Amino acid sequence: MVLIAPGSFVMGESATPLPNELTKNLSYPKRAELVKKFPHGDPDKFAITVAHVREGDFDEKPARCDERSEASPQGQYQSAFLYGCL
Repeated sequence: MVLIAPGSFVMGESATPLPNELTKNLSYPKRAELVKKFPHGDPDKFAITVAHVREGDFDEKPARCDERSEASPQGQYQSAFLYGCL
């Protein structure tokens, strides 16, 4: 854990998709692997896509300004990019 100083930042995904060169090397399970792992699942629902990576998940939009009035502990490893609020 590390201490995050008070301040403001943008939380969420912007409207700009990630470029293809940042997503082309992502690996996801193959449909056959998913069918084997989930034999009772509906194979038609095993959509394999990188759209959620390029465009952001449904709960990441719209990007919004968040402000912290006090320092707070957070996990040490980056899970999102932080940008200053405008």
